[in-house]
Amino acid sequence: MNKKPEKGMKVYIPTSMYISHGEDDVAGGIATVEKIDESTFLKSDHYNYYMVGVKEVPGHRFNWNYLMENQEEWGKLYKNRVAKPDPDYGGKYEE
Repeated sequence: MNKKPEKGMKVYIPTSMYISHGEDDVAGGIATVEKIDESTFLKSDHYNYYMVGVKEVPGHRFNWNYLMENQEEWGKLYKNRVAKPDPDYGGKYEE
């Protein structure tokens, strides 16, 4: 599981939905690692040392170790689906 992230790697990212900022919702699936952030203050073996950005969902960062822990499960769930932004801009709730 200590695989180091590299640009161009294909990984599964999860679906994420937010109540207070639905414009940041994400439909999970396959994504391409585009940006790798290494901590400047954590030890290299720290769980949060690597954060990655993906081409398909610009502006978001994902914890690398969390992604690696869940690849098998998400692979079964998402199969060939490509990750993408899935914004919910809200509006009035109607009963």
